[in-house]
Amino acid sequence: MTAAVDPEFRWIRLAIQWEEGKKEHMKKSGCIMAVMMLALAGPLMVRAQTLAFQQDSLLAMNAKVSSKIAILSAPGLDLGSIDPVKGNVGSATIVIMSNSASWVFAVWAEKGALTMVVNNLFVTDPGATVIPYTFTFNEAGTNTPTARILNATLPTGSEKAISVKFTSRTTGGSAGQGFVYKITVPPCPPGIEWEAGFYRDIIYVSVAAL
Repeated sequence: MTAAVDPEFRWIRLAIQWEEGKKEHMKKSGCIMAVMMLALAGPLMVRAQTLAFQQDSLLAMNAKVSSKIAILSAPGLDLGSIDPVKGNVGSATIVIMSNSASWVFAVWAEKGALTMVVNNLFVTDPGATVIPYTFTFNEAGTNTPTARILNATLPTGSEKAISVKFTSRTTGGSAGQGFVYKITVPPCPPGIEWEAGFYRDIIYVSVAAL
């Protein structure tokens, strides 16, 4: 025989089970919330430490590129037969390579004028003919507009060299950059006759980093 269950008792029991379930749900929810909070707090803490490390730690690195400068090509000139009435002009290109932005070009000559040559030796007789000429370098102002030599009579001896300063490294990389030079022989002055023969001068050019 089944005993009758007091309706009030059943209601109270159900209420207790619901409360226990609610408490269990809250416990689980609380655990989930705690885990979520920890999950959120974890990256924030790591990020703060990473930012502090980036700000407080410096790595200084130093390096050097050595200066490199050279004349890669410096062809001479064959002016051929000089016209005493018109003179003569010849030009060629000097190729220079400089990885330095500050460098100097210098020039001087053996004689400073075209001097007669016999058996490959300069004639030094007092009355020997000498033919004047002028030297022009980088007339177009390539690379550095102020680094020009215009119609100069070249001095003899390196201590008297004419020099110009450049403020930019050469273009062309390791192949270097071309700079035009020009030799101008003026007409023979009236009343003077140049002696027939072969004439020569030796021009010295030099470059150096500053």
